[in-house]
Amino acid sequence: MLPSDIVTKLNECAKTDFAGMRDGWFRIVSWATALVAFGLVLEAPELVHDLVPIGRKIIARLKKLSIEFPKHEAPDWVKVVAFVGWIFIVGGVVGEEFAGIKVQNLDANIQECSDAKVQAATLEAGDAAASAKTAHTEADAIKKEADELTTRLDAASRQLANVEQDTLAEGPRWRLLKNGEDVFVKALKPFAGQRATVVICGNVDVERSGLEQLIINLFREAKWDSPGYVRWPQCPNMLSGGIDIYFVAAIDDSAEWASLPAQQWAKAECGRFNISHDASNTLCDVLYKLGIFTTAFREKPLPLEVGAERARAFFEIGIPDGPAEMAYKDPGRIFLLIGPNAPMFTSKNKNVKHK
Repeated sequence: MLPSDIVTKLNECAKTDFAGMRDGWFRIVSWATALVAFGLVLEAPELVHDLVPIGRKIIARLKKLSIEFPKHEAPDWVKVVAFVGWIFIVGGVVGEEFAGIKVQNLDANIQECSDAKVQAATLEAGDAAASAKTAHTEADAIKKEADELTTRLDAASRQLANVEQDTLAEGPRWRLLKNGEDVFVKALKPFAGQRATVVICGNVDVERSGLEQLIINLFREAKWDSPGYVRWPQCPNMLSGGIDIYFVAAIDDSAEWASLPAQQWAKAECGRFNISHDASNTLCDVLYKLGIFTTAFREKPLPLEVGAERARAFFEIGIPDGPAEMAYKDPGRIFLLIGPNAPMFTSKNKNVKHK
């Protein structure tokens, strides 16, 4: 189990877009620098007027002329422009200093997040190594369980090897999707014509916006029917990390629910766990393979009033018009709710609530 301070820091990092805030302040630094440069340009006319009499005196001395030059005073407009330039320079310097401090603080926050994630990965690796050592000791003591223990050791070794790879998943998800867009489009093309919609929710950051737009573009490239976005105006302020997929089959698939409790209205699944690779499962499967944490929720075919009532309780706060409810209103259409970025080695699946 991870120490409470590391858990607290990881939660803070998941909720706060430090990288986006740092980029914003860095842009302010650039603007402040441009302001200083513009102020220096406005100072140029006054400097030129001050240098003119000096230049004339130097030329007269070189030519050994004794000339009395009239007093040279800069026009009022030059002084006004120079004063405005001075104001720009002062404002730019102050802006650079203030924004620079903000950038340094955010860099420190980002470094603390990275350190916390490395510590978490190290502790998990240590736990896995301890488990492997215990398994090896048991193998020596109980020879008949050697095959089973060897399997467990191999699994622990794979877990250790995956820690570094999982850590890399912290980068922007759109980059992972961009690198694997050929795989993504190829997987979805067999389901050409599938209807799909991206649900916009909450305060969208740059990372989420980039992922949402890229998914829509690739839907269209795979010949899926995607109108783009639909906004959930009453969505909760805090979303769990990763992508959630909501889907109610347009055809009667009630036979799949025969072995489940009657009150269960949704089940979490993905292509990697389900034999039936339909469009929803395939979409979830290919996103997961690309390193993007995704969960698909297949919803039981129910009358609209019943299904909508149960779907509203999914987020435990009863907010209407969410993506789970949208799926009941438009069976056969896939709805994607994209939450904040969540590295796959720290993400947790949500538990479906049944009513």
